[in-house]
Amino acid sequence: MLVSLLLVACKKDDDASFPVALPEVQAPLAPPGDPLADGVESCGYLGETRCVDGVPEACRVYDPSTGSEVATPPDTLTRVLEFERWHDRFHAPSGLTVDRVFVGPTAPGTPEIDWAADSWFSDYDGLGDAALWTGIAAMSDALRYATTGTTADRERVELRARALLSLFDATGLDGYLARYVYLGGPASTPRSPQWIIRRDAPGGHDHPITAATPDLVFPASVDGVAVAPMWHGQPSIDQYTGVIVGLTLADAVLGDPDLHDRLTTHVTCYLERLERIEIVNVQDSSETIAAVLALLGVDASELDLSERERIVAYALPQYNDKSASGYAATCTGRGPATTASRTVDVADSGALTDLVGLAEDLDPSQEPSRTTLDHVYAPDLRGADAVHLTRLGLTAWYLTGDDVWYDFVVDTLQAELGAVEVARTLGAVSVPDWCRSWYADHLAFVSLWGALLLLDDSALRSEL
Repeated sequence: MLVSLLLVACKKDDDASFPVALPEVQAPLAPPGDPLADGVESCGYLGETRCVDGVPEACRVYDPSTGSEVATPPDTLTRVLEFERWHDRFHAPSGLTVDRVFVGPTAPGTPEIDWAADSWFSDYDGLGDAALWTGIAAMSDALRYATTGTTADRERVELRARALLSLFDATGLDGYLARYVYLGGPASTPRSPQWIIRRDAPGGHDHPITAATPDLVFPASVDGVAVAPMWHGQPSIDQYTGVIVGLTLADAVLGDPDLHDRLTTHVTCYLERLERIEIVNVQDSSETIAAVLALLGVDASELDLSERERIVAYALPQYNDKSASGYAATCTGRGPATTASRTVDVADSGALTDLVGLAEDLDPSQEPSRTTLDHVYAPDLRGADAVHLTRLGLTAWYLTGDDVWYDFVVDTLQAELGAVEVARTLGAVSVPDWCRSWYADHLAFVSLWGALLLLDDSALRSEL
Protein backbone atom coordinates (compact mmCIF):
# COMPACT_ATOMS: atom_id res chain seq x y z
CA MET A 1 0.00 0.00 0.00
CA LEU A 2 2.85 2.38 0.79
CA VAL A 3 4.38 1.77 -2.62
CA SER A 4 1.07 2.50 -4.32
CA LEU A 5 0.75 5.72 -2.37
CA LEU A 6 4.18 6.82 -3.50
CA LEU A 7 3.52 5.98 -7.13
CA VAL A 8 0.56 8.33 -7.10
CA ALA A 9 1.98 11.06 -4.90
CA CYS A 10 5.46 11.38 -6.35
CA LYS A 11 4.47 11.40 -10.00
CA LYS A 12 4.27 14.97 -11.33
CA ASP A 13 0.76 15.63 -12.66
CA ASP A 14 0.66 18.44 -15.19
CA ASP A 15 -3.09 18.76 -14.66
CA ALA A 16 -2.91 18.92 -10.85
CA SER A 17 -5.63 21.18 -9.52
CA PHE A 18 -3.77 22.24 -6.39
CA PRO A 19 -4.00 26.04 -6.12
CA VAL A 20 -0.46 27.29 -5.69
CA ALA A 21 -1.24 30.94 -4.97
CA LEU A 22 -0.29 31.87 -1.43
CA PRO A 23 -1.56 34.50 1.01
CA GLU A 24 0.81 36.73 2.88
CA VAL A 25 3.29 35.01 5.17
CA GLN A 26 3.03 35.84 8.84
CA ALA A 27 5.30 36.19 11.85
CA PRO A 28 5.75 32.75 13.45
CA LEU A 29 5.44 34.15 16.99
CA ALA A 30 4.24 37.42 18.49
CA PRO A 31 6.44 39.59 20.75
CA PRO A 32 5.10 39.34 24.32
CA GLY A 33 4.57 41.95 27.01
CA ASP A 34 6.29 41.80 30.40
CA PRO A 35 3.71 40.75 33.05
CA LEU A 36 5.81 41.54 36.10
CA ALA A 37 4.80 44.34 38.44
CA ASP A 38 7.15 47.10 39.54
CA GLY A 39 9.61 45.85 42.13
CA VAL A 40 9.53 42.25 40.86
CA GLU A 41 12.59 41.31 38.84
CA SER A 42 12.78 38.25 36.62
CA CYS A 43 15.74 35.88 36.93
CA GLY A 44 17.33 33.27 34.74
CA TYR A 45 17.70 30.03 36.67
CA LEU A 46 15.88 28.38 39.54
CA GLY A 47 17.96 28.43 42.71
CA GLU A 48 20.37 31.16 41.62
CA THR A 49 21.42 33.39 44.52
CA ARG A 50 23.02 36.81 44.81
CA CYS A 51 23.63 39.58 47.32
CA VAL A 52 22.32 43.09 46.57
CA ASP A 53 23.23 45.87 49.02
CA GLY A 54 23.82 43.31 51.73
CA VAL A 55 20.48 41.57 51.14
CA PRO A 56 20.50 37.95 49.91
CA GLU A 57 18.17 37.19 46.99
CA ALA A 58 17.18 33.88 45.42
CA CYS A 59 15.51 32.95 42.14
CA ARG A 60 12.09 31.45 42.86
CA VAL A 61 8.92 30.60 40.94
CA TYR A 62 6.49 33.53 40.84
CA ASP A 63 2.86 33.68 39.69
CA PRO A 64 1.99 37.10 38.16
CA SER A 65 -1.74 36.34 38.36
CA THR A 66 -1.61 36.16 42.16
CA GLY A 67 1.36 38.45 42.70
CA SER A 68 3.08 35.95 44.97
CA GLU A 69 5.77 33.30 45.09
CA VAL A 70 4.73 29.72 44.35
CA ALA A 71 5.80 27.82 47.46
CA THR A 72 5.46 24.36 45.94
CA PRO A 73 5.77 24.42 42.12
CA PRO A 74 4.39 21.44 40.20
CA ASP A 75 6.95 18.66 39.82
CA THR A 76 6.85 18.87 36.03
CA LEU A 77 7.63 22.59 36.10
CA THR A 78 10.48 22.05 38.55
CA ARG A 79 11.95 19.39 36.27
CA VAL A 80 11.80 21.76 33.31
CA LEU A 81 13.48 24.57 35.24
CA GLU A 82 16.19 22.26 36.60
CA PHE A 83 16.84 20.87 33.13
CA GLU A 84 17.11 24.42 31.80
CA ARG A 85 19.69 25.26 34.47
CA TRP A 86 21.60 22.03 33.79
CA HIS A 87 21.68 22.71 30.04
CA ASP A 88 22.57 26.37 30.02
CA ARG A 89 25.13 26.36 32.84
CA PHE A 90 26.92 23.10 32.09
CA HIS A 91 26.29 22.04 28.47
CA ALA A 92 26.62 25.29 26.51
CA PRO A 93 30.25 26.44 26.07
CA SER A 94 30.28 29.51 23.81
CA GLY A 95 26.47 29.22 23.93
CA LEU A 96 26.52 25.99 21.87
CA THR A 97 24.62 22.87 22.89
CA VAL A 98 26.99 19.91 23.36
CA ASP A 99 27.36 16.96 25.76
CA ARG A 100 29.33 17.37 28.98
CA VAL A 101 31.47 14.32 29.75
CA PHE A 102 32.65 13.54 33.28
CA VAL A 103 35.85 11.84 34.41
CA GLY A 104 33.82 8.96 35.85
CA PRO A 105 30.32 7.72 36.67
CA THR A 106 28.16 10.25 38.49
CA ALA A 107 25.62 8.70 40.83
CA PRO A 108 22.09 10.11 41.05
CA GLY A 109 21.79 12.52 43.92
CA THR A 110 25.38 13.76 43.66
CA PRO A 111 25.37 17.45 44.75
CA GLU A 112 25.80 19.98 41.96
CA ILE A 113 28.82 21.48 43.68
CA ASP A 114 30.57 18.11 43.22
CA TRP A 115 29.57 17.04 39.71
CA ALA A 116 29.91 20.60 38.35
CA ALA A 117 33.44 21.04 39.69
CA ASP A 118 36.18 21.60 37.11
CA SER A 119 38.01 18.58 38.52
CA TRP A 120 35.06 16.34 37.58
CA PHE A 121 34.89 17.71 34.01
CA SER A 122 36.49 15.56 31.31
CA ASP A 123 35.53 16.98 27.87
CA TYR A 124 32.69 17.84 25.51
CA ASP A 125 31.16 15.40 23.03
CA GLY A 126 28.58 15.65 20.24
CA LEU A 127 30.41 18.56 18.62
CA GLY A 128 29.31 17.81 15.06
CA ASP A 129 25.65 18.43 15.90
CA ALA A 130 26.23 21.57 17.99
CA ALA A 131 24.63 23.90 15.42
CA LEU A 132 21.51 21.75 15.10
CA TRP A 133 20.85 21.33 18.81
CA THR A 134 21.68 24.94 19.64
CA GLY A 135 19.00 25.86 17.10
CA ILE A 136 16.54 23.52 18.78
CA ALA A 137 17.38 25.14 22.13
CA ALA A 138 16.73 28.55 20.56
CA MET A 139 13.25 27.38 19.51
CA SER A 140 12.56 26.37 23.12
CA ASP A 141 13.90 29.70 24.38
CA ALA A 142 11.72 31.67 21.95
CA LEU A 143 8.58 29.72 22.88
CA ARG A 144 9.35 30.25 26.56
CA TYR A 145 9.82 34.00 26.16
CA ALA A 146 6.69 34.27 23.99
CA THR A 147 4.82 32.73 26.93
CA THR A 148 6.37 34.56 29.90
CA GLY A 149 7.46 37.91 28.47
CA THR A 150 10.09 38.37 31.18
CA THR A 151 13.34 40.24 30.74
CA ALA A 152 15.41 37.26 31.85
CA ASP A 153 13.81 35.01 29.26
CA ARG A 154 14.35 37.64 26.57
CA GLU A 155 18.04 37.78 27.48
CA ARG A 156 18.26 34.00 27.14
CA VAL A 157 16.78 34.16 23.62
CA GLU A 158 19.21 36.90 22.60
CA LEU A 159 22.27 35.10 23.95
CA ARG A 160 21.31 31.92 22.10
CA ALA A 161 20.55 33.77 18.88
CA ARG A 162 23.92 35.50 18.95
CA ALA A 163 25.67 32.19 19.57
CA LEU A 164 24.00 30.87 16.42
CA LEU A 165 24.97 33.95 14.42
CA SER A 166 28.56 33.40 15.56
CA LEU A 167 28.53 30.13 13.62
CA PHE A 168 28.03 32.16 10.45
CA ASP A 169 30.41 34.95 11.52
CA ALA A 170 33.22 32.48 12.17
CA THR A 171 33.32 31.28 8.56
CA GLY A 172 33.51 34.80 7.14
CA LEU A 173 31.16 33.56 4.39
CA ASP A 174 27.62 34.93 4.33
CA GLY A 175 25.16 32.06 4.50
CA TYR A 176 27.80 29.40 5.11
CA LEU A 177 27.43 27.71 8.48
CA ALA A 178 30.01 26.21 10.83
CA ARG A 179 28.93 23.12 12.74
CA TYR A 180 30.81 24.42 15.76
CA VAL A 181 33.66 26.69 16.84
CA TYR A 182 36.50 25.65 19.12
CA LEU A 183 39.98 26.37 20.41
CA GLY A 184 42.73 24.30 18.83
CA GLY A 185 45.85 23.64 20.84
CA PRO A 186 48.65 21.15 21.52
CA ALA A 187 48.20 17.96 23.52
CA SER A 188 49.28 19.85 26.64
CA THR A 189 46.27 22.22 26.48
CA PRO A 190 44.40 21.89 29.77
CA ARG A 191 40.72 20.98 29.77
CA SER A 192 38.34 23.84 30.46
CA PRO A 193 34.53 23.65 30.78
CA GLN A 194 34.36 27.24 29.51
CA TRP A 195 35.45 26.27 25.99
CA ILE A 196 35.28 23.53 23.41
CA ILE A 197 38.94 22.54 23.05
CA ARG A 198 40.48 20.13 20.56
CA ARG A 199 44.02 18.86 20.97
CA ASP A 200 44.21 16.84 17.73
CA ALA A 201 45.56 17.94 14.37
CA PRO A 202 43.04 19.91 12.25
CA GLY A 203 41.29 17.90 9.54
CA GLY A 204 40.10 18.87 6.09
CA HIS A 205 36.99 20.60 7.42
CA ASP A 206 38.77 22.60 10.14
CA HIS A 207 39.64 26.20 9.36
CA PRO A 208 41.14 29.10 11.35
CA ILE A 209 38.77 31.88 12.34
CA THR A 210 40.07 35.02 10.68
CA ALA A 211 36.78 36.95 10.42
CA ALA A 212 35.30 39.17 13.11
CA THR A 213 33.03 37.43 15.63
CA PRO A 214 31.45 40.37 17.49
CA ASP A 215 29.37 38.16 19.79
CA LEU A 216 32.17 35.78 20.74
CA VAL A 217 35.63 36.77 22.00
CA PHE A 218 38.24 34.01 22.06
CA PRO A 219 41.16 33.86 24.50
CA ALA A 220 44.71 33.72 23.16
CA SER A 221 45.66 31.06 25.69
CA VAL A 222 44.22 28.64 28.25
CA ASP A 223 46.21 28.50 31.48
CA GLY A 224 49.26 29.79 29.64
CA VAL A 225 49.02 27.41 26.65
CA ALA A 226 48.54 29.19 23.32
CA VAL A 227 45.37 28.26 21.43
CA ALA A 228 43.88 29.25 18.07
CA PRO A 229 40.16 29.85 17.33
CA MET A 230 38.88 27.42 14.69
CA TRP A 231 35.64 26.50 12.95
CA HIS A 232 34.50 23.11 11.68
CA GLY A 233 32.59 23.02 8.40
CA GLN A 234 30.85 20.51 6.12
CA PRO A 235 27.39 21.65 7.31
CA SER A 236 24.44 19.35 6.68
CA ILE A 237 20.75 19.96 5.97
CA ASP A 238 19.84 19.20 9.58
CA GLN A 239 22.32 21.77 10.93
CA TYR A 240 20.76 24.47 8.75
CA THR A 241 17.26 23.36 9.75
CA GLY A 242 17.86 23.77 13.47
CA VAL A 243 19.75 27.05 13.13
CA ILE A 244 17.42 28.84 10.72
CA VAL A 245 14.14 27.76 12.33
CA GLY A 246 15.56 28.69 15.74
CA LEU A 247 16.80 32.08 14.55
CA THR A 248 13.52 32.83 12.75
CA LEU A 249 11.54 32.32 15.97
CA ALA A 250 14.08 34.36 17.94
CA ASP A 251 13.87 37.17 15.39
CA ALA A 252 10.07 37.25 15.66
CA VAL A 253 9.97 37.66 19.44
CA LEU A 254 13.02 39.93 19.83
CA GLY A 255 12.32 42.52 17.13
CA ASP A 256 16.02 43.38 17.03
CA PRO A 257 16.92 45.15 13.73
CA ASP A 258 20.56 44.02 13.87
CA LEU A 259 19.65 40.37 14.40
CA HIS A 260 16.98 40.61 11.69
CA ASP A 261 19.38 42.06 9.10
CA ARG A 262 22.07 39.47 9.85
CA LEU A 263 19.60 36.59 9.71
CA THR A 264 18.16 37.88 6.44
CA THR A 265 21.63 38.04 4.89
CA HIS A 266 22.48 34.48 5.89
CA VAL A 267 19.18 32.89 4.87
CA THR A 268 19.04 34.55 1.46
CA CYS A 269 22.73 34.01 0.78
CA TYR A 270 22.50 30.33 1.71
CA LEU A 271 19.66 29.88 -0.77
CA GLU A 272 21.56 31.83 -3.40
CA ARG A 273 24.60 29.58 -2.92
CA LEU A 274 22.59 26.44 -3.76
CA GLU A 275 23.50 25.26 -7.25
CA ARG A 276 20.73 23.89 -9.44
CA ILE A 277 21.52 20.47 -10.86
CA GLU A 278 19.34 18.86 -13.54
CA ILE A 279 19.30 15.24 -14.67
CA VAL A 280 17.42 15.19 -17.97
CA ASN A 281 15.88 12.51 -20.20
CA VAL A 282 15.62 10.21 -17.20
CA GLN A 283 12.94 8.10 -18.85
CA ASP A 284 15.43 6.89 -21.49
CA SER A 285 17.40 4.46 -19.34
CA SER A 286 16.17 2.28 -16.48
CA GLU A 287 19.78 1.55 -15.51
CA THR A 288 20.63 5.22 -15.18
CA ILE A 289 17.37 5.94 -13.37
CA ALA A 290 18.29 3.32 -10.77
CA ALA A 291 21.73 4.90 -10.40
CA VAL A 292 20.22 8.37 -9.96
CA LEU A 293 17.77 7.20 -7.32
CA ALA A 294 20.46 5.29 -5.45
CA LEU A 295 22.64 8.40 -5.51
CA LEU A 296 19.80 10.39 -3.92
CA GLY A 297 18.99 7.69 -1.37
CA VAL A 298 15.71 6.59 -2.95
CA ASP A 299 14.72 2.96 -3.58
CA ALA A 300 14.15 2.51 -7.33
CA SER A 301 11.12 0.31 -6.62
CA GLU A 302 9.34 3.18 -4.87
CA LEU A 303 8.94 5.51 -7.86
CA ASP A 304 7.63 5.43 -11.38
CA LEU A 305 9.78 7.77 -13.47
CA SER A 306 8.79 6.38 -16.86
CA GLU A 307 7.13 9.67 -17.83
CA ARG A 308 9.54 11.99 -16.06
CA GLU A 309 11.70 14.17 -18.28
CA ARG A 310 14.06 15.43 -15.60
CA ILE A 311 15.01 15.50 -11.94
CA VAL A 312 15.97 18.80 -10.30
CA ALA A 313 18.21 19.11 -7.26
CA TYR A 314 19.74 21.99 -5.30
CA ALA A 315 23.17 21.46 -3.72
CA LEU A 316 25.49 23.51 -1.52
CA PRO A 317 29.07 23.82 -2.82
CA GLN A 318 31.54 22.98 -0.08
CA TYR A 319 34.11 25.40 1.27
CA ASN A 320 37.42 23.57 1.57
CA ASP A 321 41.12 24.12 0.84
CA LYS A 322 40.61 23.32 -2.87
CA SER A 323 37.56 25.56 -3.39
CA ALA A 324 38.51 28.40 -1.03
CA SER A 325 40.12 30.68 -3.61
CA GLY A 326 36.96 30.86 -5.69
CA TYR A 327 34.42 30.86 -2.86
CA ALA A 328 32.73 34.27 -2.64
CA ALA A 329 32.47 35.77 0.83
CA THR A 330 29.23 37.60 0.03
CA CYS A 331 26.31 37.15 -2.33
CA THR A 332 24.96 39.27 -5.15
CA GLY A 333 21.30 39.31 -4.12
CA ARG A 334 20.22 37.72 -7.39
CA GLY A 335 17.95 35.24 -5.65
CA PRO A 336 17.76 31.46 -6.12
CA ALA A 337 19.23 29.71 -9.14
CA THR A 338 16.69 29.25 -11.91
CA THR A 339 19.00 27.61 -14.45
CA ALA A 340 21.22 24.58 -14.03
CA SER A 341 24.94 24.96 -13.40
CA ARG A 342 25.38 21.21 -13.90
CA THR A 343 23.34 19.02 -16.26
CA VAL A 344 23.52 15.26 -16.66
CA ASP A 345 21.85 14.04 -19.86
CA VAL A 346 20.82 10.41 -19.42
CA ALA A 347 20.56 10.03 -23.19
CA ASP A 348 24.22 10.91 -23.57
CA SER A 349 26.78 8.12 -23.77
CA GLY A 350 28.80 9.64 -20.94
CA ALA A 351 25.89 9.89 -18.49
CA LEU A 352 27.15 7.22 -16.10
CA THR A 353 30.54 8.90 -15.95
CA ASP A 354 28.86 12.21 -15.13
CA LEU A 355 26.79 10.51 -12.43
CA VAL A 356 29.89 8.94 -10.92
CA GLY A 357 31.43 12.40 -10.73
CA LEU A 358 28.29 13.74 -9.03
CA ALA A 359 28.30 10.82 -6.61
CA GLU A 360 31.92 11.50 -5.68
CA ASP A 361 31.12 15.17 -5.08
CA LEU A 362 28.38 14.12 -2.65
CA ASP A 363 30.39 11.39 -0.90
CA PRO A 364 31.82 12.66 2.41
CA SER A 365 34.41 9.87 2.42
CA GLN A 366 36.07 11.26 -0.72
CA GLU A 367 38.96 13.69 -0.58
CA PRO A 368 37.48 17.22 -0.79
CA SER A 369 37.84 18.85 -4.20
CA ARG A 370 36.92 22.09 -5.91
CA THR A 371 33.51 20.63 -6.90
CA THR A 372 32.63 18.82 -3.64
CA LEU A 373 29.09 19.40 -2.37
CA ASP A 374 28.07 19.54 1.28
CA HIS A 375 24.49 18.35 0.79
CA VAL A 376 21.72 18.13 -1.77
CA TYR A 377 17.95 18.70 -1.85
CA ALA A 378 15.81 16.82 -4.38
CA PRO A 379 12.42 18.52 -3.90
CA ASP A 380 10.71 16.67 -6.76
CA LEU A 381 11.70 13.26 -5.32
CA ARG A 382 12.08 13.37 -1.54
CA GLY A 383 9.30 14.49 0.79
CA ALA A 384 11.62 15.98 3.41
CA ASP A 385 13.52 17.99 0.79
CA ALA A 386 10.26 19.37 -0.62
CA VAL A 387 9.35 20.56 2.89
CA HIS A 388 12.84 21.91 3.66
CA LEU A 389 13.07 24.08 0.55
CA THR A 390 9.47 25.27 0.85
CA ARG A 391 10.14 26.37 4.42
CA LEU A 392 13.42 28.04 3.45
CA GLY A 393 11.74 29.92 0.61
CA LEU A 394 8.92 31.03 2.89
CA THR A 395 11.48 32.18 5.46
CA ALA A 396 13.32 34.29 2.90
CA TRP A 397 10.03 35.76 1.69
CA TYR A 398 8.95 36.54 5.27
CA LEU A 399 12.28 38.18 6.13
CA THR A 400 12.61 40.26 2.96
CA GLY A 401 9.15 40.71 1.45
CA ASP A 402 10.90 40.27 -1.91
CA ASP A 403 8.76 38.66 -4.61
CA VAL A 404 11.74 36.69 -5.91
CA TRP A 405 11.26 34.35 -2.95
CA TYR A 406 7.50 34.22 -3.45
CA ASP A 407 8.21 33.17 -7.03
CA PHE A 408 10.67 30.51 -5.83
CA VAL A 409 8.05 28.96 -3.54
CA VAL A 410 5.07 29.29 -5.87
CA ASP A 411 6.47 29.06 -9.39
CA THR A 412 9.59 26.92 -8.98
CA LEU A 413 8.89 24.58 -6.06
CA GLN A 414 5.14 24.15 -6.36
CA ALA A 415 4.16 24.77 -10.00
CA GLU A 416 7.32 23.52 -11.73
CA LEU A 417 8.53 20.78 -9.38
CA GLY A 418 5.28 19.72 -7.68
CA ALA A 419 6.87 19.93 -4.25
CA VAL A 420 3.58 19.94 -2.36
CA GLU A 421 2.59 16.61 -3.92
CA VAL A 422 5.99 15.16 -3.04
CA ALA A 423 5.67 16.51 0.50
CA ARG A 424 2.70 14.16 1.01
CA THR A 425 5.17 11.28 1.13
CA LEU A 426 7.09 12.68 4.10
CA GLY A 427 7.81 9.72 6.37
CA ALA A 428 5.62 7.37 4.32
CA VAL A 429 8.28 4.68 3.96
CA SER A 430 10.19 5.24 7.18
CA VAL A 431 10.77 1.94 8.90
CA PRO A 432 10.55 1.83 12.72
CA ASP A 433 13.48 3.52 14.46
CA TRP A 434 14.60 0.23 16.02
CA CYS A 435 15.04 -1.21 12.51
CA ARG A 436 17.74 1.22 11.45
CA SER A 437 20.97 2.64 12.70
CA TRP A 438 20.10 6.32 12.19
CA TYR A 439 16.94 8.33 11.85
CA ALA A 440 15.94 11.95 11.45
CA ASP A 441 12.16 12.16 11.65
CA HIS A 442 12.47 15.03 14.13
CA LEU A 443 14.56 17.06 11.70
CA ALA A 444 12.05 16.85 8.84
CA PHE A 445 9.11 17.64 11.09
CA VAL A 446 10.85 20.61 12.69
CA SER A 447 11.07 22.03 9.16
CA LEU A 448 7.41 21.23 8.50
CA TRP A 449 6.39 22.92 11.76
CA GLY A 450 8.51 25.95 10.83
CA ALA A 451 6.67 26.21 7.50
CA LEU A 452 3.25 25.97 9.13
CA LEU A 453 4.09 28.78 11.56
CA LEU A 454 4.94 31.07 8.63
CA LEU A 455 1.80 30.40 6.59
CA ASP A 456 -1.56 32.05 7.07
CA ASP A 457 -4.69 30.09 6.10
CA SER A 458 -4.14 28.81 2.56
CA ALA A 459 -4.37 25.72 0.39
CA LEU A 460 -0.64 25.15 0.85
CA ARG A 461 -0.86 25.33 4.63
CA SER A 462 -3.83 22.95 4.68
CA GLU A 463 -1.97 20.51 2.48
CA LEU A 464 1.18 20.61 4.61
